[in-house]
Amino acid sequence: MTVQIVLLYLTILVLPGFLLYRLWKGQEASLLKWLLRVSFTGLFFIYIFMAGRWDWASYYLRYIWLLLYVVGAVASYRRIGEKPLFAVDGRRRWLGLTSHVFTLLVSLFLVGSALRGHIASQQPVRLALPLEDGRYYVAQGGNALILNYAANSRSQQFALDIVELNTVGARARGIYPSQLERYTVFGEPIHSPCDGTVAATRDGLPDLAPGERDPENPAGNHVIISCRNVDILLAHMKNGSVDVDHGVEVETGDALGRVGNSGNTTEPHLHIHAVEGGSASVFEGDGVPIFFGRQLPTRNSLFVQ
Repeated sequence: MTVQIVLLYLTILVLPGFLLYRLWKGQEASLLKWLLRVSFTGLFFIYIFMAGRWDWASYYLRYIWLLLYVVGAVASYRRIGEKPLFAVDGRRRWLGLTSHVFTLLVSLFLVGSALRGHIASQQPVRLALPLEDGRYYVAQGGNALILNYAANSRSQQFALDIVELNTVGARARGIYPSQLERYTVFGEPIHSPCDGTVAATRDGLPDLAPGERDPENPAGNHVIISCRNVDILLAHMKNGSVDVDHGVEVETGDALGRVGNSGNTTEPHLHIHAVEGGSASVFEGDGVPIFFGRQLPTRNSLFVQ
């Protein structure tokens, strides 16, 4: 987990700062190289705006980086002056131009992959957000691995992991605190996202310290609701909080339990995904896109309740 955390902060803090510094210096030999640098730097900032895990730093930082990019691009243009459109003299400068083109292509690929994650061709199920009274952030979600680590799973292709943001736009007090209570979403009430029937429940599993996992009980304490021809799993609930029993009819907004950290999870969050009704298991059926209202939630979607 330490390596993943380091890579995350390198991506959303260190690398953007380095790219802005190089852009700000404005030492390109030609207008063409400057245009290439501005383009691939801008595409990278668009990519991290869409795909970065901003809840680990601050949701609002993504907007600050975009603003700084615009300021840096304008400042660097003023430094270009009257340099020629195309000026390549010698092998070293050709290599520099080639590297700029390659970086631009990589940036285009990353942005394209992130954009693809916002598209779902299958018929969705429209649900109510199962959390209330807060700012809820989609940490994993979308039809692409670059936005959703479970996107290559048949049943969890459109799965969502939802956390809550505090006043500074972060999911917790601290980088990766060991105390569950430091995660804003921990203990928040979970409500039924639709009218339906409780198909299964599980309770009694312990809430684990962040970093511990229970792979033998992947959903942890959970509720499965059958509604609108799909089965919906709401997972990782708090121990002792499940409020409904198998076979009970529920309406949208009814209490189901509370957010916890049970099962195969790294930290407190609400996991929700839907599969076609009648599947042998919520982990074996065909995944169904979930819409909250008219929106397909993807990473960095924010819902203020």
